[in-house]
Amino acid sequence: MVLADTGRQTPAGLSLLQVGWKATFGLSQPDGSVMLPEQAVVAFVEAEFGEVNRVHEAELRLVNADEVTQQIRTPRGLIPAEVHRQVLAPQVLGATAGSDSLTPIFIQFPAGSLSVSAPGWYRWICTIGEARGEMGFQVNPQPNPQTFGPLPGSGGPN
Repeated sequence: MVLADTGRQTPAGLSLLQVGWKATFGLSQPDGSVMLPEQAVVAFVEAEFGEVNRVHEAELRLVNADEVTQQIRTPRGLIPAEVHRQVLAPQVLGATAGSDSLTPIFIQFPAGSLSVSAPGWYRWICTIGEARGEMGFQVNPQPNPQTFGPLPGSGGPN
């Protein structure tokens, strides 16, 4: 699995930007949570020859260090940060009989749709049948902006 800032899936494959990070900052909210920036989650599914051209049920979940599923903000309110997909690992064109297949599960989350506590360690977990993969990352609150000169209302020169 990999994490990226953003990406796009095409028939030819994936295009990803800022791939492979393990830490991010979130924008602090009045309720104490932080909203995460846009992120793409990619799980690469390798299918052995006997599993090629079959539909598999995949689940992708965002959990905290205590394995509690996190939340996604939607226009209808908060829902669990779980995505269910059917995945088909196609036979590789021109491959000899017995060849394995590799296919990605690509999910893009818009900025602000994921809300978590910070600082904290989180993991995306992908499960397909008995197979499980995961990718962890650290979330920190956005650092305070730097200020130059006296603060407004401090009585110093402007």
